[in-house]
Amino acid sequence: QLWDILWIRETWALSESGPIYAADDPFLVGHWKPSIHMLRKYARNFAEVTIVGAQRIRNISEQDAIAEGFEGRGYHSSDSHDPRWARQEFKDFWTSKYGTLSWKRNDRVWIIEFKKVDSGGPESEKGEVRRQAPALR
Repeated sequence: QLWDILWIRETWALSESGPIYAADDPFLVGHWKPSIHMLRKYARNFAEVTIVGAQRIRNISEQDAIAEGFEGRGYHSSDSHDPRWARQEFKDFWTSKYGTLSWKRNDRVWIIEFKKVDSGGPESEKGEVRRQAPALR
């Protein structure tokens, strides 16, 4: 829900000195626990939900596609980024994952935006992450 504080789960283990995280040293050998089992009290990253809404998938803009991490790579002669093709790259990814019929139907998707916060509270802004997932019917 809007303004909820979520904890970001990650692969972790409990040592004598407290939690350790696989992301800090992936070569560290330990009895790692999967991220799904991480308790909130061991989390070190938090996000606040700032926007919740829905839109049609084909209404995604170039800027939205870029915010999703698409750069328009591979759609012209060089391998450099070309943001004019980010929406096309997003469309190709979407149809490979959900099928061309999903794009043609113009399915509704949830738009959820997050803001990184410190210590599970909304006091400290550190940037935004945009996520998009299929809407429930």
